[in-house]
Amino acid sequence: MNKKYDIESAILKNCIVAKDTIAMEFHAPQIAQNVLPGQFVMVETPTKFLRRPLSVAGVDGNRITLIIRKVGEGTKILTSLRRNTRLKMLGPLGNSFPKIDGRKILVAGGIGIAPLLLYANCFPKNSDFVYGEKNSEYLLDENYLPKNIKISTDDGSRGFAGNVCDLSRTLEHAPILACGPEPMLAEVINIAAEWNVPAFVSLESRMACGFGVCNGCAIETTQGFKKICTDGPVFPAEILIFSI
Repeated sequence: MNKKYDIESAILKNCIVAKDTIAMEFHAPQIAQNVLPGQFVMVETPTKFLRRPLSVAGVDGNRITLIIRKVGEGTKILTSLRRNTRLKMLGPLGNSFPKIDGRKILVAGGIGIAPLLLYANCFPKNSDFVYGEKNSEYLLDENYLPKNIKISTDDGSRGFAGNVCDLSRTLEHAPILACGPEPMLAEVINIAAEWNVPAFVSLESRMACGFGVCNGCAIETTQGFKKICTDGPVFPAEILIFSI
């Protein structure tokens, strides 16, 4: 089992990168030196009892970057914090995306782009990276995106007009790595089955502990119940069951 570090980390940088979306850089050397693409950290949220799970989006020396979008009260609090605020942080947690040496497609929906940014940085070769948002306001600042990324917006305000799965279907068949909302992941699994290629998807979930004690993130799979925090968050597509 990977070693987990429970540390106190200072916010070194906090900047707006899209509508309702903040990129935060933390000094977290133990996590930066051990995290793998797809793993996450549990971050203290001031005034809240439970920490919030956040995928690591980038590593630079002893620093890690988290991308946080306001989707609830907890993330609203986190995005309001200023530089030099110190927060408790536990990680790295969960498993990681597999390294695929040949060509692959990275499919990111919304804030699900975070773990795939780290993957693309660690394994930059032979990847088609597609990224979708509902409109151009929510697209991340270009400074945080790979130069060769292909963009889609649901309303056609930038890039490909349609959702990110529609854009994915225009590409040459290859194994898929994906993270995003559940309906998107369900369609990614359908695409992989049609193409007869492997797919690995990272699930987004609320978590209480992040390391398998509370059973709050258990899901049913074809192999029985699995915990997103410890058995995942990355799963082979063929074992997942979506009721959509």
